[in-house]
Amino acid sequence: MERAPLPASLHPVFTVSEARAAGVSASRLRAADLDRPFRGLRTRGAAGPDGSEPDDPAADARHRARLLAHTMPANQFFSHVTAAVLWGLPLSRRVLVDAEGGPRPLDVGVFAPRRHPRHVGVRGHQVRPALARVVTHPTEGVPVATPASTWGMLASVLRDPHDLVAVGDALVRESMFEGDPPPLATVEQLRAVVEAGRRVGSPLLRLALDRVRTRSASRTETRCRLLLVDAGLPEPVLNHHVYDERGRFVACVDLAYPDRRVAVEYEGEHHLHDPDQWARDIRRHERLREAGWVVIRVTKDDLFRSPAALVARVRRVL
Repeated sequence: MERAPLPASLHPVFTVSEARAAGVSASRLRAADLDRPFRGLRTRGAAGPDGSEPDDPAADARHRARLLAHTMPANQFFSHVTAAVLWGLPLSRRVLVDAEGGPRPLDVGVFAPRRHPRHVGVRGHQVRPALARVVTHPTEGVPVATPASTWGMLASVLRDPHDLVAVGDALVRESMFEGDPPPLATVEQLRAVVEAGRRVGSPLLRLALDRVRTRSASRTETRCRLLLVDAGLPEPVLNHHVYDERGRFVACVDLAYPDRRVAVEYEGEHHLHDPDQWARDIRRHERLREAGWVVIRVTKDDLFRSPAALVARVRRVL
């Protein structure tokens, strides 16, 4: 039996209420050609994340948030990890998936005393009004906790204190390079979150706030800095501009000990797989050596598997 066509007035993503108002029967809404990503919502056609990697949990979360927003009441907003994804904050993969490696439920908040939502695919949170502010996301157009409020919420999720500092660094990062966007928050706004009242993870937030810096360009740079400082080494200067003896610009190095002319550079995987980037790195390091600098190159394995060996290397050079 041929299925009845859907009314042209219905968009590829539509609510059950919209469909019923357009005269669509309940049986047609149960047809196999329609997906049901969330309660009260239907989609037709290709509805996957646009232009993303097939195994990208952050892109998947953004896509599901756009879908869920169609059915969210006005008193609900995205919070915690989902808010962090929408703001583009650096999170490890393990935070973005559930215990089985599948998609993490979307975090949706409501202000107390309202009851938090409870249905499949959603993790509801009741939030005290004093502990969060909500805005409309500037590009996604969905209600979401502010960047600073999101940082406060992540204290209940990110148990690695280095990760909490990395998110804080990302929020207050100053514009250092061409095309950099303005900071999402200020240190003062983060401090206001800490001082707003007790919440899950308050002690971690207070410790993290003191370690947040405005010139860290990535989660890995933050982790490298904190590993060195935690080991008793001096705190390096972040994204330091190096000039030669004639005043000519040589390079901007990730972490630097200018008085010792020691640079610590993180080599992401793209440095190894992009031949042009690899060639630029070689020339860059040659120029630094010519200027009298020692370059210590750091990989993901150094940071996450053998940090003690990394610290020992830097200590020996210093």
